[in-house]
Amino acid sequence: MNYSIAPNSNIFESDYQWTDKKTGYLQAAHDIKGILERCGFEFYAHSGPKVKLPIVIAANLLSPRIDYHGQAKTRVDTRPFSSAIVEGVLKVAQEIQSFRAAGYKFYTERELREYSRPKKAKMTVQDVIEEVLRERKRAAGL
Repeated sequence: MNYSIAPNSNIFESDYQWTDKKTGYLQAAHDIKGILERCGFEFYAHSGPKVKLPIVIAANLLSPRIDYHGQAKTRVDTRPFSSAIVEGVLKVAQEIQSFRAAGYKFYTERELREYSRPKKAKMTVQDVIEEVLRERKRAAGL
């Protein structure tokens, strides 16, 4: 806030509301993380191809007067800035591609097993006979 860095980060807790331009539905979130989740980001270890690529957002909120929640000054009342925060986060989020759009391919365990299994070459009857005879010739020392 005002050119300082929050040591434990700040997720700008507030009551955010906006209308989704694609669906026309009202969206709501309680912090920036919630806004990003509604924009297609995920905050857990396992993601799918439709999830947006991970990003780092550094925000600096400039204000002549900031109201703090409590004496520790770790939480800030962001209600006066909620529309600007939503607008900024939505602009950033729309520019970020999903894993699929960026060219990443996700495989299931079954697909990985199938890809790692050696492919069997098609053999004709003649190929089988030659292979059997080759083994017999080698065993006989010919």
